[in-house]
Amino acid sequence: MLPEARVRILRSPGPDGVDLVLDAWREFRKPANLLLVMDGSASMADSAFADRSLTRLDAAKIAVRNALDRLDPEDAVGVWAISSASGRGGRAELGPVRPLGPAGGDRRTRLADRVNTLRARGGTPLYATPTTQYGRPRATTASTPCWCCRTERTVARAARRWTK
Repeated sequence: MLPEARVRILRSPGPDGVDLVLDAWREFRKPANLLLVMDGSASMADSAFADRSLTRLDAAKIAVRNALDRLDPEDAVGVWAISSASGRGGRAELGPVRPLGPAGGDRRTRLADRVNTLRARGGTPLYATPTTQYGRPRATTASTPCWCCRTERTVARAARRWTK
């Protein structure tokens, strides 16, 4: 049983309050350090919606392009595509983790173009992918390691257990 707690319901801050919070977030947030891993296996050719308007891979491509458009110039982003047809441990590096640079810049455009070239083929090397990153040198200019890098040893240990 939980102890009794005093609950205080906060009022909505209104439009001006929301604007202040968003401005503070943009000013004080740390740059992101992201590795986007896209499933490029044959199952991604299946329909994403009942109306069959998009494949799963098409929907994933749209999501990645939208993310690239919304991230800040200082955010470091890399993209991998995983598929057993990729070779090299089931992974194709579409771009290393590096700062994105300005909106509409060359790096964002190159990453989006590379994501657009993905084709669904092969199987999903789910267990091989974390071990591919384990021990791999990381060149990044980000000031703090991302969550996945801080836990990579744990992930690699788990991946070794899964494949035994």
